[in-house]
Amino acid sequence: MKRFPWRGFGWGLGLLLVWALAQQVVYPPSFGPYEELRRQAHAQCQGYLAQGGKAYVACLQQMAVAMCMGPYAPRMDPMTGMACTAAGSAGYPAPGKPVLTRPSYRVEIAGGVERERDVRTGQVIRQRSLPARLLFTLERTPQGIYRGTEFGPQGQPQVVYLVSPACELLDQGGQPVTDGWACPVYPDKPFLHRLVPSPIAGMPPNAQFYASGRLADDFDGDGVVEIGYMATGGSAGRTFASGWAFALGYDPRTRVLKYEYRMGARESESAHTSYALEALILYRVR
Repeated sequence: MKRFPWRGFGWGLGLLLVWALAQQVVYPPSFGPYEELRRQAHAQCQGYLAQGGKAYVACLQQMAVAMCMGPYAPRMDPMTGMACTAAGSAGYPAPGKPVLTRPSYRVEIAGGVERERDVRTGQVIRQRSLPARLLFTLERTPQGIYRGTEFGPQGQPQVVYLVSPACELLDQGGQPVTDGWACPVYPDKPFLHRLVPSPIAGMPPNAQFYASGRLADDFDGDGVVEIGYMATGGSAGRTFASGWAFALGYDPRTRVLKYEYRMGARESESAHTSYALEALILYRVR
């Protein structure tokens, strides 16, 4: 059965976990020499945050074009241009409130299911239930920030990272540079900001933005319309069509994390490159 990569509160898609030592503090992906360009674009666009996430993201995209591809931009080779555009459009997390107030949090996978469907009919071909296990913990430090630890399937600690009370991941200087995924408490932000490592070695990460709202699709099927965050995307060509969706749901009454839903599908002329995968992960917060 084709599988989705696991990911916890940290920034990655599971790709960075293999090299992290158990007690080593790991920081979000860096933009390296392009970090200053990222700051410049954000400084020009942060005034749009008052209008919402869409206005902010649109401004970042315009800044990236102007700085990296516009008539006054310096001439760049294709790889440098890609790195410049990724940094200019990356942005930063929206200002957040200190939603983490308890001394510690324990987030567990309470269950769920992974399914593979027929890409044309939607019928379930294979599925498996997800076992319950500890996913990550957050422990408040004397400095007022939190120390997060992700755990592997056998309960072994894998990654340690630093988190602000607003559920933001901190860099080496203690500055928030991206939002953590699966915050135990609803972050109450207009959007979530995620940095995804680039599949190309030496390239800066790519930013993803998740819009806030009510998740009317009821992904967990309990009859409750959750609040949360969601992002969708897709593309099509002459011989293929693909799409994806990620959603993070919170109880509208308690504002506590409930589930994560993700879906990815691609239909092409070849059965070897066609797939339809989905996963529903149920969470428990202690």
